[in-house]
Amino acid sequence: MTHPSSIEKAVVKTFRLLVLIRILLGSIAISMLVFLLEEPVPPVRLIGLGIFSLLVLYLYLPTLERRLQQFYLPIALAVAIVVPIVEHQVLIWRRLYIGQKIEVNALVVPFIQLDAGSTPFLNSIDIWIPFLFIPLVIIAWRYGFRSVIIFCVFTIVTIFGFYTLIGEFDAQIMLLLVFGLIEYIFVSLAIGYVIAHLNDLEKRQRHELEQANRKLLQHAIVLEQLTISQERNRLARELHDTLAHTLSGTTVQLEASEALRSTNPAKSQQLVQQSLQRLRSGLNETRRALEALRASPLDDLGLLLALHQLVQDYQQRTGWEIKLQLPERLPEISLTVEQILYRCMQEVLSNIDRHAAANKVTINVKVTETVIYLSICDDGRGFDVGKINTMNNRFGIIGMQERIEATGGLLKIDSQAGHGTTIHIEMRLIA
Repeated sequence: MTHPSSIEKAVVKTFRLLVLIRILLGSIAISMLVFLLEEPVPPVRLIGLGIFSLLVLYLYLPTLERRLQQFYLPIALAVAIVVPIVEHQVLIWRRLYIGQKIEVNALVVPFIQLDAGSTPFLNSIDIWIPFLFIPLVIIAWRYGFRSVIIFCVFTIVTIFGFYTLIGEFDAQIMLLLVFGLIEYIFVSLAIGYVIAHLNDLEKRQRHELEQANRKLLQHAIVLEQLTISQERNRLARELHDTLAHTLSGTTVQLEASEALRSTNPAKSQQLVQQSLQRLRSGLNETRRALEALRASPLDDLGLLLALHQLVQDYQQRTGWEIKLQLPERLPEISLTVEQILYRCMQEVLSNIDRHAAANKVTINVKVTETVIYLSICDDGRGFDVGKINTMNNRFGIIGMQERIEATGGLLKIDSQAGHGTTIHIEMRLIA
């Protein structure tokens, strides 16, 4: 979000540049009148140029900006408004009432005719009017359309206040002045409305963008927390299936060994050896679990090669007869889906190794335009799917189901005691 002070500084910087341009053009015009055209310069032009020079000095004094604070820019704008108006009206009054007899027969007589004849173009009245729109643009952009209305009312009051002070009126000339003033006010309101409307629209869009960014940040925080929570759950499942099983079984065997040490030393020694073997096996499982927590082989090999390598590792370690069917190539798959499929394959093979006592495993991966299918079948001892909540490896199965269903996928388990197990996984390619 842009801080208000930075906006104020940008406005002041732009305003300084515009005032400098006004002074430069005014100085060039006066120089050409004096040195090239040898025309007299109206004192009001010199006074106006001097006031604008003081305005530049005002805009370049940081001390005044710090002291005046929110009044700093409005004061500068008021000076930039009043000086051109008074200068403009003084020139009109000077032309109309001093030394020139002009017949005004209709309201359609334009002001440019009042400057015809002896007055050079560089000393004409209307060429400096556009500089009056500069404060208008800044007011509309910085303070809104209400301030534009105040600007127009202030302009009207200033002009009629000027003629009230000098006390000289001509009815037809005043009607012509009013006609021109109405035209100027109409243009000012139109310009001010467009700029204020665009500025309001930009503010609303910026506000909506800030709200969207806040929501996105909150969503990212929630997603990060959810990811951390899911990873903690997965880590808990991995440790439960390795360390917890190993330590609990070893504890039971060591307690039995302690009880048999005096009555049956041979059996006690056998239980100690079995406990050592169990601990070594648990240590290997823990190492594999920790290895799985590191960077996934997917990052280096891709899904197909990572699955193939995973199957080879289990085949070498277990001696299974594995039949692996993979497609030659895969379409574009999101990283989340790849990660879930790989982790599910790991979990299923680990469960088969620990619990199924299988000899043959069949793995099949099929892909359509939108869906990928993974099936893993073993000839192990199987289990009762209805009793899955009471099984030792239920955390691994529940974890797979949570991962798959979180992305809109489907997990199906077909198993019977003594007839092996088949795992079916179905997921969209882009989740």
